[in-house]
Amino acid sequence: MKRKTRLIILYIAIIIFFISVQTIFLDHWYERTTNDIGKEALTISQVVAGAIDANQYEQIVNTKERNAYFHQMQDYFREVQQQTGIKYLYVKHKISDSQIEYIFDAEKDSLGEADKLFTPEAYTSRAGLHTGVKSYDKWGTFITGYSPLINKNGDIVGIVGTDIDVKYFHDELWSRLKSILIYTLEVSLCFSLLVFITLKPEAIVRTDRNDLV
Repeated sequence: MKRKTRLIILYIAIIIFFISVQTIFLDHWYERTTNDIGKEALTISQVVAGAIDANQYEQIVNTKERNAYFHQMQDYFREVQQQTGIKYLYVKHKISDSQIEYIFDAEKDSLGEADKLFTPEAYTSRAGLHTGVKSYDKWGTFITGYSPLINKNGDIVGIVGTDIDVKYFHDELWSRLKSILIYTLEVSLCFSLLVFITLKPEAIVRTDRNDLV
């Protein structure tokens, strides 16, 4: 096998290996970005959950009365939404194994508004949790963090949900991937230059030999 052919095969093998490694890196950064944004959503939910008076919350759940505390929390939720730039912030109460109702909602007065039950494990997790990227026909695509509301008896009586729009996820992921793509281009150019420099002397020698004939 000629030296030039061997170098070309080596070059192709290196490129294939490099692309494979980059694919693994891309998958890693996708998962890491998802996890980081999920933790951010969970942290916001935990802070908000800590600001809610469970006794007054349960009173509103039972009576559906729009009292002073209800309006106070609605204002608080809107303020958190504006300050953090999140898409949605709310508290849900589980009605049944298939249905929930809204209690507090940063978007509007949704007290008692029923919806389908999504992410049922959020209503049993005492530590809270966050999802991956999930799409909903009614609302859109988000990464969500859930934190439980626990009353004085230690019962989970609701969850605080924080939805971060997928656009934020894409922007953050692209910001992280740009550095990887730039690095990939730089390495590819270096390999190309190396092969060019390696093959060029051979081409010059052949030209000189042809001139001598």
